[in-house]
Amino acid sequence: MNGGELAKRALALRPELSVLFASGYPREIIQARGQLQPGIELLAKPYTRMQLAQRVRALLDTRPRRDGDEDACVRALLLEDDSSLRQMTGQLLREVGVNALEVGNLAETRAAIANGPPFGLAIVDMNLGGENGMDAIRELRAANPGLPVIITSGYGDSVRREADADDDGRTVILPKPYSLSALKRIIVSL
Repeated sequence: MNGGELAKRALALRPELSVLFASGYPREIIQARGQLQPGIELLAKPYTRMQLAQRVRALLDTRPRRDGDEDACVRALLLEDDSSLRQMTGQLLREVGVNALEVGNLAETRAAIANGPPFGLAIVDMNLGGENGMDAIRELRAANPGLPVIITSGYGDSVRREADADDDGRTVILPKPYSLSALKRIIVSL
């Protein structure tokens, strides 16, 4: 049995399943073989672990909810270049019901924008080791106008001036270091 046949049988048994088909063949060939049916997503090989994680997360975020499923939660992008702070903040977000895709730079942010449904919230570090968080915010809002953004920074007033220049009333600055309660309070307010 090939992957297309397996997906078809699995969907016959459980129509609510999300299917991600991974292949090195072009989409046209897969469709001509009847392996890429409606409701089946394609991930082209070769792919990175990040691309796989983003596509799986997007499928999980967009699947229909059934009785007994957890309440739908906010899908957020967390852009932080410090990996330990990113992991800690990601855990804090999960504790308050926010499903965060954690990325560490502008390239990963661009991939997240291109490979998934829109975000409901972005948490962006302003200083990304040579990259500017405002560039990420502009790209996120180009894809999703009006996106609420929490800017995390330890640089105070200079960050506020830069953020105010682009603000549409949906941007909040959260000074570092921050607590779970401060983060939660801001998320609720947005």
